[in-house]
Amino acid sequence: MIVHLFYILGGIPDAFTQFAKEFYNKIHNCRQSERIMLQEYLRNQWTFHAKGLWYRPPLENLPNFTLIGSPNFGHRSLTRDLENQIALSTSNVGLRQQLRHECDHVYKYGIRVTGKTFELHERTVPMWAWIVSSLTRSFF
Repeated sequence: MIVHLFYILGGIPDAFTQFAKEFYNKIHNCRQSERIMLQEYLRNQWTFHAKGLWYRPPLENLPNFTLIGSPNFGHRSLTRDLENQIALSTSNVGLRQQLRHECDHVYKYGIRVTGKTFELHERTVPMWAWIVSSLTRSFF
């Protein structure tokens, strides 16, 4: 309901589109697209908010590192909020398999964001939303 209200009020989805575009461009410009992936959740009649960080060593298929808690990586979390999280690093194969299962579950309905994503008409960010989101960035 609240997510739907954001769409009725307008602006909030535009701000997040702008932030996602800026993040995607940083990944692309730093030539890190093979290491860092941005995805969006797409499932009929669902809204969903998930975030996470899992590290999988090169040439391995099981992650060995994750963050537990509230892994917020936005500006607000760095400057305004008190966040608590635990970094977990493991060599335990059973736990690494569970981390892989968690990743697979989160990514099951994920669609990879590409440069073409931001070329879609519905992803055009109005100038007013770009200005307001730039001025209020620390609240997101």
